[in-house]
Amino acid sequence: MSREQERIRRKLENNPIVECNKIRSRYCPDLFRDFADTKDPRNQSYIEYSNDELLGTMFYKGIAGIESMQSMTYEFN
Repeated sequence: MSREQERIRRKLENNPIVECNKIRSRYCPDLFRDFADTKDPRNQSYIEYSNDELLGTMFYKGIAGIESMQSMTYEFN
């Protein structure tokens, strides 16, 4: 493959997370703010992660089509 063809191929390969964030910010700009505003029923002494971090992770898990928490950990790391 020539250098020019390689540049064209790399230009066409977009980062899927960046593309997902562009779509989300266009159609649901307040989504993560809404996640942060949800009520957290857990005891405050157990909380290590905020609601927007937990729900945002689940949001990306659902988009990626990952079915289990273990495979989510593996895929995201």
